[in-house]
Amino acid sequence: LAPIAPKSAALTDVSDVWWNAGESGWGLQLVQNDTVVFATVYLYAADGRPSHYTATLFHSGNLVWAGDLYEATGPWFGAPGFNPSQVARRKVGAMRFDLVDLSTATLRYDVDGVNVLKAVTRLGFKVVRQQTLSTSGLLLARRG
Repeated sequence: LAPIAPKSAALTDVSDVWWNAGESGWGLQLVQNDTVVFATVYLYAADGRPSHYTATLFHSGNLVWAGDLYEATGPWFGAPGFNPSQVARRKVGAMRFDLVDLSTATLRYDVDGVNVLKAVTRLGFKVVRQQTLSTSGLLLARRG
């Protein structure tokens, strides 16, 4: 039997850690709820310091999710008390995630005018297997 490609964002769970195996050290974590995906990209800034950005991505058709990309700064994690007034969010650009198949995708984002295009795959802590849903005939990514 040949696998059947997923047809809908709601039926295709992209929740996972994604990366490019040739570029270890940065990555993307996606958490999906229905057709909305929360994304966190962790990377190194121009000065070599670790950094991260977040986005809420909305399904825009054809297994594509897109949304604004934000940077957040705040108080030091070891401070004796958390002061929410020290938290600031800044829109730095946009992000787009295009699912190619159940284990590969294209990631596009820009931060302050620097455009990035990456091929990414699921990190694969566990083997992704395909599982047929009852009578629908659609296949979903499920953890084995």
